[in-house]
Amino acid sequence: MKSLIKKLKALRPSKSRQPSAAAAPDQAPFPVNDPPSTFSKPLSKLESLPAEIRLAVLLNLDINGLKALVHASPLYHQLYRAYRWSTLRGVFAKTLRDVVPDAIAESASRVIKAKELGAFSENYQRLRTLGSRAITDDDVSEDRVVEMVRFYRCIIHPLIEAYAQWAQEELEMKEPLSLSEQARITRGLYRIQLFFNVMSRENSRSVWVYFGSEYVLHWFFCRYKPWEIEEILCVHAFAMHMYDRILREIHDDVRPSWPKFTDPERKALDNEYMREDYIRGTIQLGLPFLQMILSRRSDYDYVVFTMGVNMCWTQHLDLYLLFWDGGGTVQDERRVKHPTEEDEMQRRRDPLPFQQDDLDATGPPLAWTIFWKGTYSNLYGYYIPTKLRLWGCFMWDGKRLRQLLKGKEDRDALLSLMDDRPEPVRHYAMEYSVGEEGDPRFRFDRDDDDGDHDNLQ
Repeated sequence: MKSLIKKLKALRPSKSRQPSAAAAPDQAPFPVNDPPSTFSKPLSKLESLPAEIRLAVLLNLDINGLKALVHASPLYHQLYRAYRWSTLRGVFAKTLRDVVPDAIAESASRVIKAKELGAFSENYQRLRTLGSRAITDDDVSEDRVVEMVRFYRCIIHPLIEAYAQWAQEELEMKEPLSLSEQARITRGLYRIQLFFNVMSRENSRSVWVYFGSEYVLHWFFCRYKPWEIEEILCVHAFAMHMYDRILREIHDDVRPSWPKFTDPERKALDNEYMREDYIRGTIQLGLPFLQMILSRRSDYDYVVFTMGVNMCWTQHLDLYLLFWDGGGTVQDERRVKHPTEEDEMQRRRDPLPFQQDDLDATGPPLAWTIFWKGTYSNLYGYYIPTKLRLWGCFMWDGKRLRQLLKGKEDRDALLSLMDDRPEPVRHYAMEYSVGEEGDPRFRFDRDDDDGDHDNLQ
């Protein structure tokens, strides 16, 4: 794709090659025959294709490729303007594939009220059954697609690259992301932002009071496969690391004693627990704020001012509370009050071997099947060592992971990677030993038989 974009940029014309007139968006007729006087120089081979094929070229690009082509060629820009709606819709679906429903849900949830969450959830489930075809849903307007494309280009795509760079910082092998790896990271980014949207400060307070945190875990997260939940938590680990680094860099200039910030609620960042709470709270501001800070990180004064004004304490329901607080207590309570078919699959130890990494990463990644020894597990968060998330363990495809493990496909080899990378916030994950005694699923087998989930620690 990079080589294609480079060639397309070479097509960018001088002012003398600009069209004499441009058709209005979505109103121009299909330019079957270009006027001979439109261009003063010969067209390139790509521009000389029949109009129908040129449209097919547009529809087979991803979002970044489309942007490069319409900026490089006035002829393709004219065609894009004439068929903007269908082109954007097709290109967006091709870029995100099965993540399209998550993108639609994220966009629709930004101003959602607590009383609307039930209907929203039902519609989200319906869209997920459609996959990439959800882009043709009647509720997805042209304005919505334009906004989703902008959000992908400005927020999601830069964070995909930032995540990949962070996760590979201390790995021996640094290679471009495969399509399956891109799918996992993209999915994790959209879904964590979706959670931030639906569990806003106002909504989370209402849901927490009336339903409890275990219901939120069931209602929102149990719609996903357990390894897909870990994708979300891998993105969470990335955000924790980024804010931890930033706060270390600007520590001296965001102290409560600094005259610019006189908020009486502001606590000292020197206090480890207060500092961790600020990190957790700032993460809840969402991905747009994270991307804004990362994109301006070289502007020290801007970062100091923006972080100083916006960083905040955690609010009610955050991911730490749901997945780690109390040694996985919320997960345990969810299993009692809201059991799922995945819990039963875990109890039976249904086989779950690694198959392959398809384009949409529909199956479990190799790291997941290695960690749970090829059988089903519905445990995540507290029950997964934090250090596995610090190098994107559950994002990588089989090829990359096998090269990292150097032929040793077992849990011990998996756990030995990245032992020295520090954790920005201590999550008190379960410790694992070799053998069956290191498998937390056995304790749930006992509890299921006894019907007693008390004193699980």
